[in-house]
Amino acid sequence: MIELYERLFLNASDRATHWVRLGLFCGLFWTLGVLCLSLAQLPGGQASLWLPNALAIAALVRLDYPRWWSPLLALTVVNFLVLLPFMSPALAFIYTPIHLVEITFGAMLLRQRFNGAVSLQALKPTLHILLLGVLVTPIFGASASAFIEWSRGASALSGWLQYYIADAVGLLVMLPPALNSSIRGWHAFLARGWRNPFYPMMLLTLVVDALVVPSLPMAIIYCGLPLLIGALVLDFFRSTLLNAISMIFLIAILFLNDVPPTLGSALLNFESQFYLTAALIVLPALLLGVMMQSNRWERQRLRDSEQRWKMALDGSGQGVWEIELPERSLQLSMEARRMLRLPREQPLFSRSEWLDIVHPDDIESVRSQLRAHIEGRTELYLIEYRMYHPELGYRWFQVRGRVMAHDELDRPQRLIGTIIDVTAAKSAEIERVRLSHALQAETERLQVTLSSIGDGVIATDDQARINFMNPTAEGMTGWSLEQACQQPIESIFNVVRDGVESEAPLTNPVRECLQRSSIFSREDDLVLIGRDGERFDVNATAAPVRAAGGALLGAVLVFQNVSRARELQRSLSFTASHDALTGIFNRARFEQVIDEALKRARRQGARDVLCMIDLDRFKVVNDSAGHMAGDHLLTEVSALLGRHVRHQDVLARVGGDEFGLLLTDCTLEQARQVADKLIGLICALRFVWEGNIYDIGASIGMVAIDAETASFSALLSKADIACYAAKRAGRNRSSAFEPGQHEVEREHREIFMAAGLREAIEADRFELYSQRIMSLCMQGSECEHYEILLRMRSKDDSLIPPGAFIPVAERYGMMAAIDRWVLERLLFHRGKEVAARPTLQLSINLSANSLSDSTFMPWLLELMSRSPVPPGQLIFEITETALMNHVAMASEAITMLRDRGCRVALDDFGSGLSSFSYLQSFTVDLVKIDGAFVRNVPDNALDQVIVDSINQIAHRLGAATVAEFVENSATLDRVRNMGIDYAQGFHIAMPEPLESLLTMVPAAR
Repeated sequence: MIELYERLFLNASDRATHWVRLGLFCGLFWTLGVLCLSLAQLPGGQASLWLPNALAIAALVRLDYPRWWSPLLALTVVNFLVLLPFMSPALAFIYTPIHLVEITFGAMLLRQRFNGAVSLQALKPTLHILLLGVLVTPIFGASASAFIEWSRGASALSGWLQYYIADAVGLLVMLPPALNSSIRGWHAFLARGWRNPFYPMMLLTLVVDALVVPSLPMAIIYCGLPLLIGALVLDFFRSTLLNAISMIFLIAILFLNDVPPTLGSALLNFESQFYLTAALIVLPALLLGVMMQSNRWERQRLRDSEQRWKMALDGSGQGVWEIELPERSLQLSMEARRMLRLPREQPLFSRSEWLDIVHPDDIESVRSQLRAHIEGRTELYLIEYRMYHPELGYRWFQVRGRVMAHDELDRPQRLIGTIIDVTAAKSAEIERVRLSHALQAETERLQVTLSSIGDGVIATDDQARINFMNPTAEGMTGWSLEQACQQPIESIFNVVRDGVESEAPLTNPVRECLQRSSIFSREDDLVLIGRDGERFDVNATAAPVRAAGGALLGAVLVFQNVSRARELQRSLSFTASHDALTGIFNRARFEQVIDEALKRARRQGARDVLCMIDLDRFKVVNDSAGHMAGDHLLTEVSALLGRHVRHQDVLARVGGDEFGLLLTDCTLEQARQVADKLIGLICALRFVWEGNIYDIGASIGMVAIDAETASFSALLSKADIACYAAKRAGRNRSSAFEPGQHEVEREHREIFMAAGLREAIEADRFELYSQRIMSLCMQGSECEHYEILLRMRSKDDSLIPPGAFIPVAERYGMMAAIDRWVLERLLFHRGKEVAARPTLQLSINLSANSLSDSTFMPWLLELMSRSPVPPGQLIFEITETALMNHVAMASEAITMLRDRGCRVALDDFGSGLSSFSYLQSFTVDLVKIDGAFVRNVPDNALDQVIVDSINQIAHRLGAATVAEFVENSATLDRVRNMGIDYAQGFHIAMPEPLESLLTMVPAAR
């Protein structure tokens, strides 16, 4: 049966199931109707007890109004079918709408009152149901029935009472169980089977009803006893169901037994009197069931509330305690015992047992606080103290409570409260206090630090309003913290850009920082203007301050007074770009100016002219009157020039007595006019020093700056050439650079080369090379002859051949210094390597400058004495020209060198007019025939004769010969056939670094 019930009512929700349920409902309605009419029918076809209407009202109350049409249509048909067998079709047709109207009216009353959710769980809603559903609902039907009886000639009042009692009693009996029933309730009822306590109560009720029926109607009161017992022991649904079953059973008994005769004059018949009496028995049972159900619900709510409270306490980690003051005992909840690891089976503790686990230092505080609350001096007992935990040691607990019960003399009897473990919170509080103290100390240190540092510090909020300033910031801005607090940063930290004439205020660093939300620094040109107008050069850095979540709280501005450093920087910058004596631009700054002019010329086609001004006769003033006089003269000249040039022109001192002048937007013709004017001013200057008057002049070289100019150095070189040309032309004049001044350019280059030679000697920018001298007649000789040559390394790391610098060195008297450099490098620095190769014979050139120097030969001999190179490995070459110019000194040098064991060669022989006469005056070991004769030997008969004559004469004087400039095989074959001893030239070997020679020739073992 339970399976069928679940299939129909719990596990199905389709449309077919809906119609099945409607069919079952109609069947139950028809069964109750037939039962009532069959067992308790009154004259006229009416039932003395009508139960189906209660069932229909309960069904409609549960449905929304739009869903009423199908049940009402079904009830119309079923109700007519119920009445038809027991009365005429006309009466059945009349009573059917009366029943439907009564059902609809009753359902609407209850639905309107309870908003569709009818409840019989409390007394008040039950009384409303009895009033509306039991007493009010039958009025319409009773009135209609009275009208029908009156129309038939019967008593209208009697008809009204009989109908009203039959309907009201039926509603009283059937409406409560119908309203209180539900699908899940019936499922629970049926699921318990025969173990349900309802069945014994039903059996008891039926037995009592059967026993008291013979004594009806007075003995019917005994039928109420089982119903009252059922209301006490059963739930409300089963107790109301028991009421309905008892009433139906009584109907059946009345039908099976003879009913006492109806009194014709009586207003009510026996059945009506019986049912009215039965209704008075059912009503107490019903009300008792409501009260019992309400009581059960209240107790369940109380149990649920207690359970929720217990769960809330357990979930929050709170235990509950209760103190009985007269017994001085303490009761703890399970959670409290769990917190303290106390025995779970012992909920009661004595006062002494409790105090045993309290920390000794806290016992007195616990007693005093408890005493104060009991005496009424505190509203709440609240204290935190330590108690012993068997596993964790002493832990902190918070105990709170209050007095909850007093005796008749208003003396406290019971305290109830909670206990919670606050060790973590207490530790956090202790840590917070420690951190607070540490923060306070750190804040104090920070305040002291900020007050003592030399940097200004300003803190602002996120709107750039000031909330802190240290003393340094107060001093520099002129504002105190009290005055500046909550002021915009621009009002206090007023900064402008240094060097800008308008000194327009800048965007404040703090604003930039807050806008970018990142660190912002400015360290170049910031000037702080204080409240009193005082100016400070400052560097400023602003950094954002953020909360833990990243929200911007404000900014901190740190600034330093760098006025002294920036003044020093300006001074250094001025010194780096200006001449210390005259105060005008120096050479480095002037070079930058010229580079900018070159860029303008290339980009814009600008026309500028560079003038180089060289003072004439300045050396006379400097040497005769002293350097101080020269310095004063330079100062006056620079001031004179500065007064007579335009403000856009640039004047600079580029050398000792040289000035550079850049004339902007100027042609060469205009520059010549300016130069002649300046020369006139300088010549007109009368420099007086210590009573003496000195006249000076000036030569000016000019060069136009155009897009083709390569660099500053090239431009300066052209200006120097033009200035040199002016000096050659007679001084005190100007000259513009013009292409084709070859002689001037050559002399100028030689001057620069001479200056570069001295620097090259000091910087060791010379390199030793060697060239082989091949023997032509002594093929079996083991000696290898090489001439030592020289190359100069330029500043751009390129090699300069000797033809480019040797003539300049000879002209400017620098060959002696070069000879010394070569000899020292070869004999001293590379001496061990040369000495380790005894087969090497090295030829070294000596210049005429060296021979004319009286200190040279003693120096050379002393160097040879310190050198590991044997004199026999050395051959010194002296040119025929040197012999011609320094005959006596050359003769002495040859003698000293030969006496030391060295050999001497006569170089470039045949170039002079009296070459053969020198062979008679000097004793030499080798004669090197001038290459001018050797080069053309194969093709020129005269050169063949000259070379052959020199060779024969040298051999007769005991000297070997060397043919220079052997540049091809024909020349080599010719000189070999002539009997010349050695050959040298590019055909024999190319010059190579000395390192290569020392690597190629192995050292002796």
